[in-house]
Amino acid sequence: MKRYKYFILENNRIDTTELEQKDFEMLLEKYCTQFSFDDKPIYRGVDLKSKYYKIDPKLYTRKSRNTQNYYTLLMSEWKNIPPRNKSMICTFEKRLSSGYGDVFRVIPFDNSYWGISKTWIKTIYNGLNLIDFNDSLYDFGVSKGILLKDDNYDEFMNQLQNFTGDDYLNFLSKSEQSYFLRNDMKGKRLDIAIKELIVPNENIKSCSYNELLKLEYNPVELWTDSICLLQKIK
Repeated sequence: MKRYKYFILENNRIDTTELEQKDFEMLLEKYCTQFSFDDKPIYRGVDLKSKYYKIDPKLYTRKSRNTQNYYTLLMSEWKNIPPRNKSMICTFEKRLSSGYGDVFRVIPFDNSYWGISKTWIKTIYNGLNLIDFNDSLYDFGVSKGILLKDDNYDEFMNQLQNFTGDDYLNFLSKSEQSYFLRNDMKGKRLDIAIKELIVPNENIKSCSYNELLKLEYNPVELWTDSICLLQKIK
């Protein structure tokens, strides 16, 4: 869990505007009409000194910490799900958020759209651990004399076009192949094989704010690219 804080509730790296209380209340009344303080709280843990903020995730391109950024690049291209690299990661668990800084309640602007996962993003594919995937893809690039770009999707895809799924599979050990890769990578260009590998599955969905509040379970992760207000509660 200690390592995982960098993937879920990292120190604030998103464009954040400090607000006076009167400005917070004005924005709340004008732009957050779908929100009620009686709603199930959404939290974010982050080190910020003041009590009120406005935060716009789309103004910052988020990168995974302590690992390469490959799976975040791929997930950010999914259709109909808020892009991971332009979103703020949140949680329903107050205790979890308190371990990573001051606890803020997240108040979304109207018509917010949310991505949710039933399990940690890094393990959404059961046998496929995405940290291992990042590491293996990085090592594969090094073995071919290149550093795969992890901050530009198009350049990353263009680099992968030079290889095949067979090249990648042959680089991996037998245990790695069976542990976290699908055999249908064979015979395909690597960029196509990787795009087909990292796709939404039954653990991932998207929903509106009202739908999020009505879920019968607590997602392990939730994220939004909507503008939100933050109110410190601890």
